[in-house]
Amino acid sequence: MTEQDKIRAALGKLTGILAGIALTADEKNRERCPYKTVEMHCTHAGGCQNQVRQTPAITCGGDESVQWTPRTSG
Repeated sequence: MTEQDKIRAALGKLTGILAGIALTADEKNRERCPYKTVEMHCTHAGGCQNQVRQTPAITCGGDESVQWTPRTSG
């Protein structure tokens, strides 16, 4: 096996690993409310059944049951 073949094999293996990571990240992204910040603040101006009003911000009470459809570009 030449050096180029070894590099191609390593790149193929790395591509497979990264594709799996990207797929998992995409699936997890669809489970989480797109309006929830890292600090658990709700930024949805239209209101949500899970909003908890706490001073000074509106927090997310949990997005496990939120049904939302991601926007599609068109």
